[in-house]
Amino acid sequence: MSKRNCGVAQRKENCTFVFSEQTHVNQLNTITPAIVGEILATYGTTVCELTVSEPACSEQLMHYLWFGRHFNPCLHTTTGKTVEVLSTGQPNHHAGPDVFNALLKIDGIVWAGNVEFHVYASDWWRHMHQLDHAYDSVILHVVLYDDDTVMTASGLTVEQLVLTHSASQENAYTNMDSNLSSCLPCRQSLPIYDRNKLVIWLEQLMIRRLERKIDTIENLLRDTMNDWDEAFYIMLMRNLGFSTNADAFEALARSLPLKTIFKHRDGIEMLEAFLFGQASMLDAPQDIYSAQLQRNYQFLRVKFSLTPIENSRFKYLRMRPCNFPEVRLAQMAQLLYQHDRLFTKFLSCANTKAIYHLFDCTVSDYWKTHYRFGKESVNRNKNISKSSVDNIIINTVVPFMFCYGKHYQQESLCERAVELLTSLPAEKNNIVKQFTDLGVAVEHAGHSQAVIEVYRSFCESHQCHLCAVGKSTSKTS
Repeated sequence: MSKRNCGVAQRKENCTFVFSEQTHVNQLNTITPAIVGEILATYGTTVCELTVSEPACSEQLMHYLWFGRHFNPCLHTTTGKTVEVLSTGQPNHHAGPDVFNALLKIDGIVWAGNVEFHVYASDWWRHMHQLDHAYDSVILHVVLYDDDTVMTASGLTVEQLVLTHSASQENAYTNMDSNLSSCLPCRQSLPIYDRNKLVIWLEQLMIRRLERKIDTIENLLRDTMNDWDEAFYIMLMRNLGFSTNADAFEALARSLPLKTIFKHRDGIEMLEAFLFGQASMLDAPQDIYSAQLQRNYQFLRVKFSLTPIENSRFKYLRMRPCNFPEVRLAQMAQLLYQHDRLFTKFLSCANTKAIYHLFDCTVSDYWKTHYRFGKESVNRNKNISKSSVDNIIINTVVPFMFCYGKHYQQESLCERAVELLTSLPAEKNNIVKQFTDLGVAVEHAGHSQAVIEVYRSFCESHQCHLCAVGKSTSKTS
């Protein structure tokens, strides 16, 4: 049961509200503004409290409808604008909007950005999104009940879409949810699926995932006028932000070209001034060092006409200090300081040992005793950990090597990329664990990438009818 105050209880849908004052309890159905007015007139605003039971429809149902595309293709916003969902985007499991990287065509104009889900539109205000700049990137507010208009912290009204659904869809979700709540829908059939077929399929999916990453790289190349060094730098920055700060780190890289950085690569302080200043982390200096970096950045900002990104884009929720954005940027500064042609050097690496050597660089002296500006910590080198380097090899080095080999028809590079991937240990995350718990042999990073591809392409969007295991199950059921 969640408690709401009377001022926002202007909902006309069938929900159960419970009003209580000491020992008096009056249960009401289908509450209306008129009923709220009567209660306020009778008891006053200081002693009344409304308790609202959560509706049967939930945001989890909305995820099912949205990512499974269980909606009418002819969509309209509450203001009558047409909506075409080109890409549903990806679910965000961290702080911020529910969906990121969605691609929508609204009234003929293509928008790329984030989507927020709420059962009631007014929940936007109740969750204080109107005060949070992290929600400025929301291009569509998807709701089940339209009871209010909403706007961002920047004062822009957000287009809203009411996601209609039928009772049969809700029942289908309820039945599926019993299977999806803790593990994969195919948990009964996957353990008995032909092992040889499964291995072959995983090998195919490994290559498929690599080829999908090539699409991302080719988009970067188009954005950078076919500059491989610049494109590699952007993706490296994105992956150094890992899942939580990937978007923020990519935005930072795009706002600060590599060629601009290398025009003042004459000291680690200048590189840190570039990165921290562009991330708006020097606006209020916390100590002597950050004040010095701020002065350096003010000079660089004017010289190169730089526009910093908003600091609110960086997230710290449930994050270990070693993964704080400041530490990652300090590591990136050191990497840029020690290596001028990053992409060329990584491309020439014959094995993981050579790549580990390139990443073997510690942070500057200041960051050995700090995780954030102005807050001292125990002295540590704060090198990029082996597991983090493995992650970067999997998501940046290997895809770029594979893409470069494809682009210039160098088969040996493609083979080396696959060899690098299969020489790394399998990734450890919740997705991989679901498969290994069911007996799937995930022996190396190539296999873990394959099962992630299965989950992202089929399981997450409930496209079981397109999955090899799912199709096999449907044939035998």
